Amino acid sequence: MKLVMEILADPQAKIVKEEDEMTFEMVKRNYNRKLWNKQMVKIAVVKGVITAVQFKEITGEEYTV
Repeated sequence: MKLVMEILADPQAKIVKEEDEMTFEMVKRNYNRKLWNKQMVKIAVVKGVITAVQFKEITGEEYTV
């Protein structure tokens, strides 16, 4: 609801700000903090946020489909 109110207040506002976009560092930090599991990191690969090589760097395991 807050986002809707912000958009109504400022129609020119971007819904997703550039600094809100997911990055390799964010995925790694979330995994290390145990906020994300391996399946969630795999989804980041599928969505193109990180590569299979980065998946291995984060989890220590090879990426498999």
